[in-house]
Amino acid sequence: MNLAKGAYPGLRSVNEIPSLGYNGAFQGRESINYAKGVSIGDSDYGQIWVNSSGRLFAQFSNNNGAKQGGECVYMDDITSIEQKANNAVPSSRKVNGKALTRDISLSAGDVGAFNGFIFVNSIPTRSYVGAWGGSGNGSSGWVKGLNIGTAGSDVGQLYIDPDGNLYAYFLNNHDFTRGGAVNTHPVGSPIPWPLPNAPTGYFTCNGQSFNKSIYPQLAVAYPSGKLPDLRGEFIRGWDDGRGVDSGRGILSWQADEFKSHSHSYQTINEPGTGRASGAGAGFQTFETNKTGGNETRPRNIAFNYIVRAA
Repeated sequence: MNLAKGAYPGLRSVNEIPSLGYNGAFQGRESINYAKGVSIGDSDYGQIWVNSSGRLFAQFSNNNGAKQGGECVYMDDITSIEQKANNAVPSSRKVNGKALTRDISLSAGDVGAFNGFIFVNSIPTRSYVGAWGGSGNGSSGWVKGLNIGTAGSDVGQLYIDPDGNLYAYFLNNHDFTRGGAVNTHPVGSPIPWPLPNAPTGYFTCNGQSFNKSIYPQLAVAYPSGKLPDLRGEFIRGWDDGRGVDSGRGILSWQADEFKSHSHSYQTINEPGTGRASGAGAGFQTFETNKTGGNETRPRNIAFNYIVRAA
């Protein structure tokens, strides 16, 4: 007798979960933990069963084989998994001194990192370690900096202002501060240097030409693309309309010169007759001893003038 249309066959006892081709209810023997379930489908089959331990399973099967869905999870399982996870690591184990018995939070200091960036109204003291920036209010302006060290102890401080000037300080726990602006000379400003050779990043003021494309800031100071030759020269302040050294432009050269002056002298004359006369009378020439060098100069010390190139 054929099954009624759409009806499932009666319960089948099986030793394993049915494969393709069976559509209906089934019950397993001991080999599959007395599973009870159903296969549903035509050519593709969905299977659901529960075993004697109360565990629910689901899988999908077709001609390509079984797509193992596996065991379903109950809410009670979640608690059990959490307990297993907690027991997986001994409670005596710690992370940075914090027990692993619960959720832990690690700060920047716990892992040796800097604190996050903060905004300040005044430049921080040694009580703060980390990155910081001025808020635009107060004395700090818009500077950006970093305090490095141990908060409350010795701290190194670096910061840069909106004009690109770099500052470096050492803040000591004995309440003294050392340091200042790292570079006080703008590009192109002559700097007295105590060594024959200029350091890296600097040029000697010896009249040399430079590439204005490579050194655009230096070209602002010296548009000609040529440095002044300061070898053996003194630098004089530009008159700028004062009238002490008028008629000169910036970077103009000036030769040495005596200030205009005059001298007076006396002669011996006979009253009313003019020049003295008599035996041996005549002109006499006197010459002073020569002294001095080949130029007029003040006391000085020789330095090598250099300029910052960029």
